[in-house]
Amino acid sequence: MHGDDAEPGALNTARIIRKAKARRRPKVLAAGVVGGVAAAGALAFVLPAALGLGGGLASSGGGSAADESASDDASTLKFADGPESATVALSASTLELCGEPVAAVEPDAGGLVLTVAPVDAPVDAAWIETTVTLTNTGDTTVEGTTAATASLTLSDDGTVLWHTNGPAAPNEVGVDLDPGESLSYSGTFRPVQCSSDDEDSSDGFPADLPAVAPGSYRLSAAIDLIPVDGSPLRLVTGPATTITLR
Repeated sequence: MHGDDAEPGALNTARIIRKAKARRRPKVLAAGVVGGVAAAGALAFVLPAALGLGGGLASSGGGSAADESASDDASTLKFADGPESATVALSASTLELCGEPVAAVEPDAGGLVLTVAPVDAPVDAAWIETTVTLTNTGDTTVEGTTAATASLTLSDDGTVLWHTNGPAAPNEVGVDLDPGESLSYSGTFRPVQCSSDDEDSSDGFPADLPAVAPGSYRLSAAIDLIPVDGSPLRLVTGPATTITLR
């Protein structure tokens, strides 16, 4: 699936389509928030319920599937089979796949960066908590909304072991960050390893996934920001953090 990428894990149309096909009904991203940030309303990122792949593939700007550079920059991808078509947003929920290389995402053009706090936790924990911080390193104020928690990805040697998956509470957080300001989110992950077969359910991963071995791993985060001015959705990521599971 990723053999033609310019670099391991680079975003491409095949990755997004495969991820979307793995979702059998719409998925909502959100959960609780920390740091006294109010959560209200609903934020849902809806994926197609049925996708056809027999026809042509093009970006929202009309490019072909072979035009990798155009599709990487687009905020949505549109593909069709006969008269039916669907649009898939490049978002935190479609970013990673179990057992695949960690996706390589261009930094946010406006300077938003997500960082994950270091973790030192027992490997046999059911869920492990951490804090994710959204920082405006740019030179203009950022206003919009996000889900109330970031999507997390546990990886080892560049391969996805586990990622945030399944439905969550429909909460959202208002973002109003001047240059240099930050906003904190809660985050949880499971120290387990999933496979491509586990992507088939929209209810989340099975409860009996095998635990990872004790050692050092990488934990990264992604979140979607919907700007208040109506401009395209911004997929925000950041550098992975080395964590210890003992």
